[in-house]
Amino acid sequence: MRSMIARMRASLARLAHVGPALLSPIHSRSAQTQIDLAVIRAREVAVQTRTKIVNAVRGMVKSTGHRLPASPTLTFARKATEACPEVLQPALLPLIRLVQTLTDDIAAYDRLVVEKARAYPETQAIQTIHGVGALTAVAFVLVLNNDRSRFKRSRDVGCYLGLRPKQRDSGQRSPELGITKAGDPLLRRLATQSAQYILGPFGRDSALRRWGLSLASRGAKNAKKRAVVAVARKLVVLMHRRVHAHPAALHGSVCGRHARWQPSTLPWAQSPGPGFDPSLSACAVLTSRSRGGAHYAATRMPRMGS
Repeated sequence: MRSMIARMRASLARLAHVGPALLSPIHSRSAQTQIDLAVIRAREVAVQTRTKIVNAVRGMVKSTGHRLPASPTLTFARKATEACPEVLQPALLPLIRLVQTLTDDIAAYDRLVVEKARAYPETQAIQTIHGVGALTAVAFVLVLNNDRSRFKRSRDVGCYLGLRPKQRDSGQRSPELGITKAGDPLLRRLATQSAQYILGPFGRDSALRRWGLSLASRGAKNAKKRAVVAVARKLVVLMHRRVHAHPAALHGSVCGRHARWQPSTLPWAQSPGPGFDPSLSACAVLTSRSRGGAHYAATRMPRMGS
């Protein structure tokens, strides 16, 4: 074992001597970044645990011929307690109480994430994108190690998070494959959920939404799924561009929130044409640079990605 490690070290040393550019640097996170990221990952564990318990309770009630009423997770414990069959109450009431405890803990995590967002000014710029909340913004900054210079091109962020299609080309075939799913799965899931909200019924009109809906209208039943992934890829590129944007441009918003633009800082605002919409134009300019393509807060609307 030691001889194998010694040979590997010797090979790396020769490679570093011959071509240092062939070696990729290791980006280590700071202790505070790891602590803040642990809050987001712990919240995700609580959310997944609550989902599994809710599904298990509904399945056990259904197996006896009954059915629990439809309800969001915030009110599931109360409605399930009222509608639970009497014969199943000894088995299911402890699980229902556990769901309520997890719901309260997730709400506490949400408040903590909002406090963490204030410690990272970059998240304020990211949250100007409609459909991206504090959770997605903080996760994006922390997973990328709060390093603006890590990626030379913003479109590389989509590849880093595994939102690009796989490539397995031969001399004769070029099959269409799924995405690579490389990188952090939590951030990829948050970006996908934000993309689903943008394309959903509550998403505001924007260039990104119209582009995604045009993709969803093409093809068969999988067109909507491909459109969601494509919008998520463009969304992470847009988030990275927002972090790198000039501070004067951060007074405005992208894709429809808080449209307070400074005309002197926007080159396309010098001579606006008929039907000019600054928020949509800004989104179109930023998203056109990447050709490759938050759910709910503790209460209601999409301030948090989950």
